[in-house]
Amino acid sequence: MTTERIILDASSCSMSVLRATIDEGREDLRKSLAGGKKVDATHRLIAPPSDSRTDAWGALCDKLAAFTADNTGRLDAGETALFATMLKYQVAQYMRTLYPAAVVRSWGLNVDRSAPPGAKTVSATRLEVLGKMALASSLSNDAPLTTIQAHEDTWDPAEYFGAVEWSISQLEASAFAGLPLEMEMVNGLALIAEQNFESVAAIGEATAGIYGMLNEPNIDLVGPTTGTWAGATAEQVLVDIQKLIYDARSNCAGIAQLMPNLLIVPESLWRYLSLRHTYSNTQVREELVREFDGLMIRPWNLSNLADAAGTGPRLLVGSTSAIVSRIFEPLPFTLYAPQQQGLKFRAYARQKLGGFALHHKHALKHM
Repeated sequence: MTTERIILDASSCSMSVLRATIDEGREDLRKSLAGGKKVDATHRLIAPPSDSRTDAWGALCDKLAAFTADNTGRLDAGETALFATMLKYQVAQYMRTLYPAAVVRSWGLNVDRSAPPGAKTVSATRLEVLGKMALASSLSNDAPLTTIQAHEDTWDPAEYFGAVEWSISQLEASAFAGLPLEMEMVNGLALIAEQNFESVAAIGEATAGIYGMLNEPNIDLVGPTTGTWAGATAEQVLVDIQKLIYDARSNCAGIAQLMPNLLIVPESLWRYLSLRHTYSNTQVREELVREFDGLMIRPWNLSNLADAAGTGPRLLVGSTSAIVSRIFEPLPFTLYAPQQQGLKFRAYARQKLGGFALHHKHALKHM
């Protein structure tokens, strides 16, 4: 089929107008060809002068009309589907969701990895010296004896495991999209493992008989003078925290390694440390740092619901020295080689955690 001239000026009309033009032009074309006339130029279709091509022109119009009818998804009245594709801008960089940071390792607490992964029980022995000197009244054998007692504490680490999985189709799709899917999954699994370490260090694992630093039963609880801090003044908040710290210091007998140098404040109470003293106009946090040399004050979201009932906040103060406490981690996060299962790959990971071990029970205090 040949034509002398076919004009479809789509640049000056929308797709919906083009469809209407084709439908209207088809009917006018047939009428004009039947009378030996050309099509009106306003319809943008000009037929050849020869009547022998009537059937060809009719077929062309039918094809154009059928095309518009079969492609209604793109040639609808508002061109919404077309514009949804053509006017979409895809940001090249993908964004990761942010989660609360794992902060326990940054506080200087001793994370003990000395136990081999195969150990079922971890034991720590603390030596205690008992004795005194007495005034010598004679050279008899009644001199007081000094003895050494050994206190053994044991912990049974808990084993945790997890996995990630991806298919060959997913790898192909990620390669096309420029997204390293398997690395993102592995990094996500490592993040989950670190959050688990943080949780066990904080509240332990009840089903495994493991305690954390926020629920260790051998840490003494100090009652606040003010009570709840809702509506409290800077002076009242300062008095409560001073009471907590001085109570911990009173059991240290001046031993530098036992002196409290870390104050953990629930995130829900952190704003009270910004209250300003009535006379000095300094914040509670500034007063504490000035009064207790070397004191670190850190917020922790996991202590928001760490009280005895598990519904309210709990403060913790103590020393970060390994003589006082440690966090057992016999097996840190360990990722194993992916294993192929049909058209999928699965990578497993493990970790072993022993929770929080307290050696000097009076060197830490809760409030």
